[in-house]
Amino acid sequence: MESFDFNYQYAGSKQIAIDAIRNGLHVVLLGGDGTGKTHLTNELVQEGYLNLGKYIRVYEGDTNYQQWEYQPSVQRFWIEAHGDLNYCLRLVKDESFVVIKMSTLKHPSCEKSNSDEP
Repeated sequence: MESFDFNYQYAGSKQIAIDAIRNGLHVVLLGGDGTGKTHLTNELVQEGYLNLGKYIRVYEGDTNYQQWEYQPSVQRFWIEAHGDLNYCLRLVKDESFVVIKMSTLKHPSCEKSNSDEP
């Protein structure tokens, strides 16, 4: 079924991210390991959609708030998180943001097959 196909879902997530960037929204990529958060981020940077001068890339749990020179009038947060939405909400506060739930995505190369089990 196409809607559960990794590539189809990944493409949809990518389009949501591009639309959010174009609209100047904070972006939260939410999902565990192997769900494509870092891959999507790197791809958007390489393709010129995601400007890391305008977006501050943050990982869940990063506590270096004092070191960030966040300028709300010109910058947004790009947050890669495993599941702590409270952490994300503390950063974006009352501003508009998009959550892209990538936890349902799991690249086939990251899936453990039955033949790998002991």
